[in-house]
Amino acid sequence: MGDTADRLASQYKVSRGTIKRDAEYAHDINAIAAVADTQGSRIIMETEGKLGHKEVKALADLAQTNPDATKCQLSQVRRWAIGLMKGYTLAVRA
Repeated sequence: MGDTADRLASQYKVSRGTIKRDAEYAHDINAIAAVADTQGSRIIMETEGKLGHKEVKALADLAQTNPDATKCQLSQVRRWAIGLMKGYTLAVRA
């Protein structure tokens, strides 16, 4: 990924680290979508700006170890993101 990251960083005028972080984020989204079909990635995209990279990473890690729990967490994330869970603190648990 070294040469590709450097080329993309130069092309988009961002740092190599930004390219690597974005690639990791995309990988995490794909891991979530793999266990929750397109619903998982759609929920993550709906929460853009509310759900941080750290939470997405935690969901991706959970998807690797417990797909059923991931689906349950995604349901809670969606409810939280659209404001149905007032005062809810998002905590992704394994």
